[in-house]
Amino acid sequence: LRIDGHPGGVIALQIGRMGHHQINRDQQSQQSLVLTFPPFDQAHYLEAVQHILGRELDEDLRKSALQFAMDGRGFSGRTARHFANQNL
Repeated sequence: LRIDGHPGGVIALQIGRMGHHQINRDQQSQQSLVLTFPPFDQAHYLEAVQHILGRELDEDLRKSALQFAMDGRGFSGRTARHFANQNL
């Protein structure tokens, strides 16, 4: 598992296995694991944008990144990646 940007945001990973064939073909078992992370705040979001772009953010780029997030996308790793893709 690789997470781009800062290790924050909300992520859910579910790993499951259905049907335990060694015990009984008709019997099904399910195992899952859910991982969650606290949501990004503004500082984490800007850190992620900077990390993805691989350079320091000047004031104009910082303002653009914040406006991009506040236009309804929110502060997240996904938003940071989308913003960076448009500004590479």
